[in-house]
Amino acid sequence: MTPLYSQTFTRWANTMLIERMLKIEDIGSDLSDGLLLINLLEITCSKPLATHNKRPRIRAQKLENNGLVLQFLRNEGIKTTAIGPEGKKEIARDRGRERERDRSQRGRRRETEAETDKEQRGRET
Repeated sequence: MTPLYSQTFTRWANTMLIERMLKIEDIGSDLSDGLLLINLLEITCSKPLATHNKRPRIRAQKLENNGLVLQFLRNEGIKTTAIGPEGKKEIARDRGRERERDRSQRGRRRETEAETDKEQRGRET
């Protein structure tokens, strides 16, 4: 994110969050637990989000909060393609695992088809 974009978003978000007496100081660290994002969405959409961790301490709780934010956005019809609570590295790793799984499934399918073809040829003779 460019510094100008970051500053602009931070200013805009702070004008919204002032309603709840909250403030973003550092966009990178302040949004990591999902609490300010949850508050920002509740203010801008005038809808409450599902129950969330009010004091997330461990990474799993922070990811859960960010996941709730993303799920809320999807439910509102906002596309969140290639965005996950885990971050870019984890998403890339998960995609790699999916590709591996797909390859192995295709391989097993081919083996099954080959065995079926072999059996059919054996019956024909």
